[in-house]
Amino acid sequence: MHLITRQQSRVLDRLTMTEYGIAGKILMGNVGQKVAKLAPYLVARGSKGAVNSTGNLDLATAGTGDVLTGVVASFIAQGFDVVDAAKVATYIHGKAGDQLAESISQRGMVAGDILYKIDKVLHEYEL
Repeated sequence: MHLITRQQSRVLDRLTMTEYGIAGKILMGNVGQKVAKLAPYLVARGSKGAVNSTGNLDLATAGTGDVLTGVVASFIAQGFDVVDAAKVATYIHGKAGDQLAESISQRGMVAGDILYKIDKVLHEYEL
């Protein structure tokens, strides 16, 4: 998986929903699995991409990308396909951020809060 660089992220942060076509071209222009941590997230591999519906701008806090990378890696270690791992991880990560925004506020959120909340969100979807 390839998390997009800070410079690319700054460019993508300026894009609006109607401009995701441009973001998709940037993401799909390179080899490998890519995740753009926007609100919502973009996940791309080759010529295919997906837009995730969860998450908020305050997930751009220091360390939250590391948490996201760890969630993706854990799904891959459990046998998920790389693309599916990235899609599920971005959804879970974003959902945790959304729930935290409601309970402690977006501005008060830090990466450790996301890490703590992820297992609660996963529990909601386990059979």
